[in-house]
Parts: sequence; C-alpha cells; structure tokens
Amino acid sequence: MKTVIGKSRSIGIKLNDIINNNQLAIEIFNNIKLCSDVLSFNGHEFNVIFYHEGLSSNEIKLFVKKHTDKLFHINSVFTKNKNVRVFFLNSYDDDICNYRYRYKGNIFGGFEQYRKLMKHIKIR
Repeated sequence: MKTVIGKSRSIGIKLNDIINNNQLAIEIFNNIKLCSDVLSFNGHEFNVIFYHEGLSSNEIKLFVKKHTDKLFHINSVFTKNKNVRVFFLNSYDDDICNYRYRYKGNIFGGFEQYRKLMKHIKIR
C-alpha cells in the first residue's frame, strides 16, 4: 500500500542518521525551517517524512519529546514504511524508492538543493 501526501512538497530524511546526535538534529531542524519558509506559495503543504529502520517506539518517543518545540511547528510523519511517497528524498538509502527528486550527498547540501528547487518551481 502506498501512502501519498496530497499537494505536499515533502522532504524525506532518515531518522537513524540524526536520532543520536542532538547538535545535528538541531541544525537539521533549523534547515527544515528555512525550507518551510521558502515554500510559502501555491497552497502547497510542507511535510517532513522521517523514515526509520530498526528503531524502537521508545527511541522515537524520546526523540519527539526532546524536540517537541521544533516538531510543533512542522508537519511531520515518522514511518518505517519505505513506500510513503516523498517529493524530495535527502538520503543515501537505496531502499526508499518512492520519490520525485533525490539528493545523495551531505544532508545539508540536500537542504540547499531543495531550497533551490522550490525557488525554481516558484518562478515557473
């Protein structure tokens, strides 16, 4: 079964890559905020899909509790389902294959490419 998030310009991130690094998570949330700010046009919704693999529900709950103040301001989905459709995938994970655009490289480079893509779409 495929899950599709409607008129969303979602970005997918692998939670496993950031869950144990608080400083990295904070920097990523700052970049997510920048991406969200770029996307304030055409009624498109911004979502962050956090894919995870092998994480317990307690680990995810702890992450959510630790970052509730940041998660409160974004639409986020936590899933181990690799068939959830994402607009822009920012991951090396080849198992996730349901995306429109993909960036393989440094996660911060991916955020930069996402913002460039959204600015280009806005101009079109």
